[in-house]
Amino acid sequence: MLTGALQRGLLVRWLAGDEVYGASSELRGVAAAVGLGFVMAVRSNHWIDLDSGEHLRAAEALASVAPSLIWETRSCGTGSKGMRLYQWAHLGLADGTTLLMRRRTPERDCEKIGFYLCAAPEGARCPPSVFLRIVGRR
Repeated sequence: MLTGALQRGLLVRWLAGDEVYGASSELRGVAAAVGLGFVMAVRSNHWIDLDSGEHLRAAEALASVAPSLIWETRSCGTGSKGMRLYQWAHLGLADGTTLLMRRRTPERDCEKIGFYLCAAPEGARCPPSVFLRIVGRR
């Protein structure tokens, strides 16, 4: 569907999706092949490759590099109850993508971590704040 929409002239730079779409390496591959950026939620058991050569699941990678991560409290946009504040950290991966991680701010009682696999559009460099905006729009 994505390829067909692009062939018919749909002008887009970003693709965003939940964990179902994020699990599709084929969809991410099509996005990369046509130069689209993407922000796709992935499950905690999604396999990633670190620059160190380690092949780990996202949750294991988080545990492995946790002491070196810098968590920043930022908003991904305004929701029906106001600003959606979370703590965010990011990790560069061996394939040039970024693993963006989201956790609730300390005053919230849930420690569930959300994971997003992100890539900039072809020829662009994107700071993590751009990926956060896409997460908020998804």
